[in-house]
Amino acid sequence: MSNIIGKIARLGGAAIASLVIAQSAAHAEEVVLATWGGFYEKIVTEIVNIPFTAATGIKVRVVPGNAQDNYAKLVAQKDKPQIDVMLTNHVWLARAYADGLSEAINPKEIPSIDNLATSSLDAYKAPDAPGQYTGGLMWGDGFVIAYRPDLVPFEIKKWSDLWDPRLKGKIAINSPRTSSAAFLLMINKIAGGTMENVDPGLEKIKELMPNVVAIADSPAQVVQMLTSGEAWAIPYNLSSLKAAVDKGANLKWVAPEEGVVMVGGGALLVRNAPHRDAALKYLDYWWSVQSVVGTSTKIGFTPMLKKDVMPASLDAGGFALTPAQIETSTVFDIETFSRNIDGWSDRWNREIVPLLGN
Repeated sequence: MSNIIGKIARLGGAAIASLVIAQSAAHAEEVVLATWGGFYEKIVTEIVNIPFTAATGIKVRVVPGNAQDNYAKLVAQKDKPQIDVMLTNHVWLARAYADGLSEAINPKEIPSIDNLATSSLDAYKAPDAPGQYTGGLMWGDGFVIAYRPDLVPFEIKKWSDLWDPRLKGKIAINSPRTSSAAFLLMINKIAGGTMENVDPGLEKIKELMPNVVAIADSPAQVVQMLTSGEAWAIPYNLSSLKAAVDKGANLKWVAPEEGVVMVGGGALLVRNAPHRDAALKYLDYWWSVQSVVGTSTKIGFTPMLKKDVMPASLDAGGFALTPAQIETSTVFDIETFSRNIDGWSDRWNREIVPLLGN
């Protein structure tokens, strides 16, 4: 012990100060990530965090939690953030910027964001920072039509096929509370409506109601109705349908000709992040092709990448949209969604639900 003390004493004040500074710098080389726990955390750790640390020496400290809980942490820490990066769904991604909790992403600081699909980037343009983005949507969950090929007497190709009289009492639909109102907004778009005017969509869905057997919102209910044959066709998220097929369900899915609605998950940079430089490097690694493809296909999402960087083939078990479908997909404005969802749900409950079974 005395030898150790003697060596420290011989270092002198300046050398000790240098050592402390070096240790502090080393300690600062970390990035704090808030993300979902369990299955998601495992995949992110294996495919992104461990290789990132190996490549840069920057450690990743994970704060697990669901999307809403992690958002509450950002709110509570607004004056003194303890988180650098958050992975979250598309709703919280947009809301965080509106609430002043995240900062605009500048492609000059994070070049890899330009790998992301145009439809993704266009939906997250920063309103007060031209050429910058409120976040990056890298995981796409396509809202498609699933159906039982052994029960439906024709091949479904379009959203309008759901109105076919041969499907009377045989389809299920989703309320606006599911998938960010994807079904209502897609039908409304086809019918000529806008996000500020959903009258055309509601009227079109009223015409569909003779074909509707149920309003199915939960993944478990969707899978149960399709596997039992109670419903022959249901619009739903591609990732949930993959999980059903993995369990043995006899399903086929189609990306309708009129277009696909894209929801999903992405990443944001926390405003005043405590380890901002490390966070920039981390996000640049995240939006690399290998990170986006690796995590997306493991989780069951579609990689939201431009056609010119998308791999020629994806090991996604037949549950990936094509690059062309990704580029032409619709990502609805989440700020407008947040402002109108309560009103849409109220009208749905008053105008659509009473028609069920009539």
